Amino acid sequence: MRYVRELPHDEKVTLLECRKKHKKSHVRDRSHAILLSVEGKGVSFIAELFKVRTRTIYEWFNRWESNGIMGVMLKPGRGCKAKLDTIDAIQRQTLETEVKLNPQKLDKVAEMLSSTMSFKITKNMLKSYLKKS
Repeated sequence: MRYVRELPHDEKVTLLECRKKHKKSHVRDRSHAILLSVEGKGVSFIAELFKVRTRTIYEWFNRWESNGIMGVMLKPGRGCKAKLDTIDAIQRQTLETEVKLNPQKLDKVAEMLSSTMSFKITKNMLKSYLKKS
């Protein structure tokens, strides 16, 4: 069995505050898991409580020990990358021009752009891209 070592008072207070008041549920869960480990609860008990694999709990502990409070946060860059973020400047200019010409008909713009680019573009892809830029 593996446990998180005894925590200094200030780290314990920080984890308690995160467990009670942090706006992200994953931070609350991970803080709670670390506190349970300090209390002597086993990894299998914690994994069952949070409905995750024991390997996940070990990863939470490793990240806590190496990064401190930042280790309970999610890493940036997770998830699938947007395809429209990879287009070159000429394609970007074409996209912006077409949207300016037909701002109310994004379905038509998406259909036209799909025929000129190497992948299918949907209305929702356009909306997400335009919100970001």
